[in-house]
Amino acid sequence: MEQRIIALGLRIRKWSFFRIIQRTFAVLFPFILLGSFAQVIEFSLLHPDGYLGNLILIDKWLPHYRAANQLFGSVYMLTAGVIALLAAGTSAKYTARFFKA
Repeated sequence: MEQRIIALGLRIRKWSFFRIIQRTFAVLFPFILLGSFAQVIEFSLLHPDGYLGNLILIDKWLPHYRAANQLFGSVYMLTAGVIALLAAGTSAKYTARFFKA
């Protein structure tokens, strides 16, 4: 069974589609990571109903927590919007390189 899975994995790695997608995700990873961190900070720490925000009573001691919450929300939305455009452009670039167009 393990040999079949390994053989299947090696066959899949040779496919052009898989290699293009793999390279595209490598380029997208930093943007996805930045957006994910921003969303976690926004919802868990800077939101008064979030888990950490509720534990440390963020709304009591941080005067401009709503502005910080909006900033991190905007960073998340920006990275989410850029990812789609970057994915399309990057996959097109790698497809053109692969087929030497």
